[in-house]
Amino acid sequence: MNNDVSGAVESKHFRNFFEHFLKYGVHELRKPLSTVDLEGYFRNPAVQQEVSRGDYPDAFAHYIAHGGKVEDDAAFQKESEHVSKKIYHEMCRIRMPLLLNQALDFTYEYPDFTVIIIAHNHFAMTLSALASLRANYNGPMQVIVVDSGSTDGMRTIEQHVRGLEVIRFPGNVGFLLGCNAALEKVRGPFTLYLNNDLELMPGAMGNALARLRSEPQTGAVGAKLVRTNGMLQEAGSIVWRDGSVCGYLRDKRPDVPEANFVRSVDFCSGAFLLVRSDLLKKLDGFDTDYAPAYFEETDLCIRIHEAGFDVVYDPSIVVIHYEYGTSGFISGASMIARNQEIFRKKHGAYLRQKNLFHERLLVRARSSATRQKRILFIEDRLPYRFLGSGFTRSNDVIRSMIDLGYHVTVYPVYRPTEPMEEICSSFPDRAEVIWDRELPELEDFIKSRAGYYDLVWIARTHNADRLAPVLMQCADAISSRAVIIDTEAVAAPREHQKRVLRNEGDLEQSVEEMLKHEFRHLFMAEKIVAVNKKDAEISQREWLPERRCSGAYAKGASAFSGMGCAA
Repeated sequence: MNNDVSGAVESKHFRNFFEHFLKYGVHELRKPLSTVDLEGYFRNPAVQQEVSRGDYPDAFAHYIAHGGKVEDDAAFQKESEHVSKKIYHEMCRIRMPLLLNQALDFTYEYPDFTVIIIAHNHFAMTLSALASLRANYNGPMQVIVVDSGSTDGMRTIEQHVRGLEVIRFPGNVGFLLGCNAALEKVRGPFTLYLNNDLELMPGAMGNALARLRSEPQTGAVGAKLVRTNGMLQEAGSIVWRDGSVCGYLRDKRPDVPEANFVRSVDFCSGAFLLVRSDLLKKLDGFDTDYAPAYFEETDLCIRIHEAGFDVVYDPSIVVIHYEYGTSGFISGASMIARNQEIFRKKHGAYLRQKNLFHERLLVRARSSATRQKRILFIEDRLPYRFLGSGFTRSNDVIRSMIDLGYHVTVYPVYRPTEPMEEICSSFPDRAEVIWDRELPELEDFIKSRAGYYDLVWIARTHNADRLAPVLMQCADAISSRAVIIDTEAVAAPREHQKRVLRNEGDLEQSVEEMLKHEFRHLFMAEKIVAVNKKDAEISQREWLPERRCSGAYAKGASAFSGMGCAA
């Protein structure tokens, strides 16, 4: 029972406290019982997703329906991958007669890009991949299929698909040598290495081409690879100092915040890798020392880095990948060990810059931009521009930070309720937006990234109050000289004037006393940012005489860089 609703029940406006809870308390995430933490239950992303899409009217209804327990769908999906692969394979078989009658057409005059596909049998799967490619992009493309010693329908694939350029080998030459043979025939300005065991999600090719066309220093772009069971294969890949590699976020959900921002990476899988053709030819394609397979795309991406270009992971390029669906002529373990040693010897200088393998270093290692400064930006809510006022300004600050080359993680005090499409469209694609956590999870979040952030930017003085105990608990995870508090607007003078005009509130309390209360936790900051000259002068007076306070903030990256508050 909550004492604040006793009057409403006793006055007979409600039959009992439970009726009041169902009408009001459930929306405030109050506790129906002392043992039921409805607010904590609703923090589960799966619960939020199912409530937001209307499966359940509210968190309490979800709690009742599931007995207060959320099923571990991720574990089930991981265990059931063998089933999802069988279904995928069966769907390719079902599609095959339809595609044979459809007459796929890849004829072109001047291609926007070239696609290289290596196939050793798996005719139905290859047809399905080609159909996905054609449906994904309407423009002209050159498609080169290397038939690597197939014995099934692949031997006559050009009779069923118009415009294919087919290169045939009598035996299975493998991915690497097949790709290098096709490179001699490439006519497009960009070359896409594409596996024949995958399906492109909407917009994949358009987004990949747009990335290379708009970023001259990006040499290659890779995709978010999702396995047939709906779990991530990788969101970009990591190279460790010993030359070993791993796919970032394998077995995680594709919609986690960490997988959904653009970043520079060591390499991306050759299952979908779009490379500038002139650069690719200059590098002579894949290094044949890695033949027949393994580490060839890793080596290529490192050589792209060494040539002065970037390799970028772009989460707007989504590919469903069967994984190991068409490989199998090599026994992997011995070949991986052999090629890792070759890779380590060839790229010693690059590897010396990398981290030693450790689970806690995954976040630090996920980006190849080792000198990039990192900022944790904390606001009341995700600062959408449509919210107006200070939120628009915070959005501008985030954009300026990213324009200046910083990595920015945006963390809200209150978890957002807006749909994912609103979140994705409201921030630069290189911003890491933490949409599935809020203040209660912040301590664990900072501790899990100990030493990662060069700067913590706190928007609004009242958030300094909320965050003070959290930062105290995380003092060993962040630098004491790395906290900036952006006052956004000094509230005390405005609040005092409002009291006077309305003749309400504590009129005896002076502006000085109100300011002292408002600023009581600003001691945490190394620097304080004010929105205008008047607020800056207030902050510089007797309450914070020993602190340095920046001047006013104006829109634009140049103004931000001039504040002296960058990491």
